[in-house]
Amino acid sequence: MNSYYHRNTVTSSKVLHLTAILLILVLTTLTGCIHAMHDAYVSAFPTFEETESAWPDMESDKGRIVVYFPRLPALEKMGYGKFGFSYFDINGGRTLILEDQTFWFFDLPEGTYQFKFLVGGIFGSKAMIPVAIEGGKIMYLRVATTEFDDFPPKLIKDTQAREELEGKVHHKLKDPLPYNENHKI
Repeated sequence: MNSYYHRNTVTSSKVLHLTAILLILVLTTLTGCIHAMHDAYVSAFPTFEETESAWPDMESDKGRIVVYFPRLPALEKMGYGKFGFSYFDINGGRTLILEDQTFWFFDLPEGTYQFKFLVGGIFGSKAMIPVAIEGGKIMYLRVATTEFDDFPPKLIKDTQAREELEGKVHHKLKDPLPYNENHKI
């Protein structure tokens, strides 16, 4: 009876070991598929350059802020994005989702606004960033993850932001309109 129990225990541990290996292989494969699907989804929307060339003129008493989540540098070399995302709101308004390789832009009246971010899901990192909007100016606010010590989100200079945006980041809407023109924030 002991030998029967011992044989089944050995067999069970082998089955468990093989199941774990198989599960890891399947999850690794599916993760690649999810990244590819995310890239295909994001690519269906206009690029930053396409949006910028068609976006409306700003009113003189409003400033424009582009909130973007760049393609993460380590994953760019692999060919796929991360499928990372961040939740954010402006002054406690409507919560929006920003995915890796996407951006929103807003035309806001002059003043200081509180941008509140949550990156990494319910138990992720939180940050509140005050941003002073000036009439006639365009500002860039980059969101990324803690993986590359790039948290909290920060205002980025024009030239660096444009390098990160051009050809890599897509607008979240088909039309080149500020989010707040058609939606309440």
